[in-house]
Amino acid sequence: MPIKSRSMHIALGATALLACSALASQADAQYRDRDRDAPPRLRLYGGVGIGFGGELEVDGPGPFDAIPDQDLTTSIGGQVGVDAVVLSLLALGGEVRIVGWNTEDFDDNDVDRSKLVDIDFKPRLRFPLVNDRLEIYGALPIGLTIPILADDFAGDANEGVDGTVGWNLGVGGGMTFFVTPRFGLNVEPMYVMRWFGAEGGGQDADLTMKQFTLFVNAVIAI
Repeated sequence: MPIKSRSMHIALGATALLACSALASQADAQYRDRDRDAPPRLRLYGGVGIGFGGELEVDGPGPFDAIPDQDLTTSIGGQVGVDAVVLSLLALGGEVRIVGWNTEDFDDNDVDRSKLVDIDFKPRLRFPLVNDRLEIYGALPIGLTIPILADDFAGDANEGVDGTVGWNLGVGGGMTFFVTPRFGLNVEPMYVMRWFGAEGGGQDADLTMKQFTLFVNAVIAI
């Protein structure tokens, strides 16, 4: 091969190699930028929950047989939780919620609000968008419910009614948007069902509470 032709091939090969290296370097830099802009995979969150509609069902004798099934008033509560992205489309976490609630009939008769504490395991099926800064997901929280019933829950003549631990299940989803790689806002509509008990007057009752709840949270990625 002539020397001139060989030199031309070497020059073309070197140019192609430099071009490939430049493209690879640019792609690697873009990947690092995307990775740097993506929120960390461990998140802490907390906020408020407002419950709308729903009903309370009471099944029991004694002091409870005079309590009819009732519509719930607006419930107000809050929650804190931790969430870890373990796979691209899966996150696992835990959550503690507290809600103050009442029924329309109880409220009309000046019965104090009762409280429920939920301690949940919360798996999420997630669909990340926009470099993980926007996330749409479905969630199925499940766990224990600890009731703290009002003293006059079963009427003034039956004060001292105690709640017994039950369980809860939520079905819903939500959306999280990270304003910065570390701070985000979350909105989560959830239909929450709770089953727990009550004891009073030597009798037991089973209670079922179902309500649509809207949760609004601040999220911090760490």
